[in-house]
Amino acid sequence: MALNSSFSRIWQNPSDFPAEAVLRELENLLRSNPDFWLKINRDGIIVDYKTSRFVNIGDKPETLLGKHIDEGLPTYLREITAEALAYLSEKKSQVFWKEYSYGVEPNIRHVEVRFVVLYEGYIMSNHRDITERKRLENAFLESESRFLSMAQNAADSIIIINDEGIIQFFNKTAEKTFGYSHEEVIGKKCYDYYS
Repeated sequence: MALNSSFSRIWQNPSDFPAEAVLRELENLLRSNPDFWLKINRDGIIVDYKTSRFVNIGDKPETLLGKHIDEGLPTYLREITAEALAYLSEKKSQVFWKEYSYGVEPNIRHVEVRFVVLYEGYIMSNHRDITERKRLENAFLESESRFLSMAQNAADSIIIINDEGIIQFFNKTAEKTFGYSHEEVIGKKCYDYYS
């Protein structure tokens, strides 16, 4: 494939491109990624990292290189990294995934991390800030909870039926109106209850 083509597919066919072009593309990808990355060996020695404006690892991250995770990382990162090392050392899997939080209210940050076993015993962790996602999930759950509370206690009968005619919701007033309990109708076809 021609390098000047507007459809160059370096990630699908990296061997079709000069090594310098592939490395430049990888560097651009790494720089554009907002995540915190940490590379360690199986002994827990930090061999590389990429900082993030979202995940706080201390004042001078460059002092981490060559240190053991017990020396260089903040407590919350030390604990999750030690847990991942233990898990991956037992070869239960090649990937360890977890969510964690750090900070003090009202500035709690939520992070999703994946540790992946690389070549020659190295382990790479990718820490992604998911604070906004968690905020939206919580707002949705609160909204859903408020809706269900209002619908359950409404003066009118409220029945929610999906596309297949299955009853998904049956409030208290519907129980009184139709003479069936919530437990009797949820998950059943609505056609079974009327002629």
